[in-house]
Amino acid sequence: MSHKDSDDDKDVINFKKIKTRKFKMNQLLRIGSNTQANLALRNLYRVNNKVAMHQERLSTGKRINSAKDDAAGFALAASLKERLSGMKIAKQNIQNAQSVLSIVEAGQQKSIELLQNMREKMLRVQDSTLTTDQRQSLLDQLNELKSELTDIYNSVKWNSSSTLADTTVTFQVGEESGDTFAVTASMIQGSDVSAFASTSATASSADITAIDTHIDNAISYAQNTGSKIGRLSNKFDSMTTRIATTESVRSTVEDADFAEEQMELIKAQIMQQTA
Repeated sequence: MSHKDSDDDKDVINFKKIKTRKFKMNQLLRIGSNTQANLALRNLYRVNNKVAMHQERLSTGKRINSAKDDAAGFALAASLKERLSGMKIAKQNIQNAQSVLSIVEAGQQKSIELLQNMREKMLRVQDSTLTTDQRQSLLDQLNELKSELTDIYNSVKWNSSSTLADTTVTFQVGEESGDTFAVTASMIQGSDVSAFASTSATASSADITAIDTHIDNAISYAQNTGSKIGRLSNKFDSMTTRIATTESVRSTVEDADFAEEQMELIKAQIMQQTA
């Protein structure tokens, strides 16, 4: 390549540079359409929106504050929150159910104690050496115990004026309409115990047999209630775990990462200042 050719190339390059500078200068000097300023302004608007977005996320603690932020994530988070609300109510219902059955169980245990006390007195009535007055005194005590059985039966209540004894109670223990738990609270009452046969000096073993049957039934009722309370305890633990897991998923979808949002905000603020 000759020296002249090299000089020609340099002239072409210099001409292009001068032309580019003139084009940019013309753009900067145009009053009606300042392209560079419009571009800077558009970038400033974009940065301002980004700053506002990160500030909103930091102030609310949520990455998704409306459907426009993430439509799919918003729908999923809303669905999870609905389930969480139902599960939390169900957890409270389970606690109430445990309290109700604890009242029933306490009544059933007291009934067993009374029936066992009645059996002891009935064994004493069987003693043929007792006088008629002594036997009658024991029978009077047995009748008092029967009345106490009825009082306990009627006192087993929860937020109602009617007794829970011998009724089926249904509890809502889940977030779905079909998640129910039914319990029949059976109990022995005074009227279940028939009139005593040992009213004379001649003792009767029929009273002992009848009392034994009632004790066996009362123990079976208490055992069934205790088993239901145990199931409710398992349901409570399971519901607690489900709530924690669902809340974790919701948080992953909806909540903001504080460190990441803070970093992005700082970057956007620097760009805002330079813009």
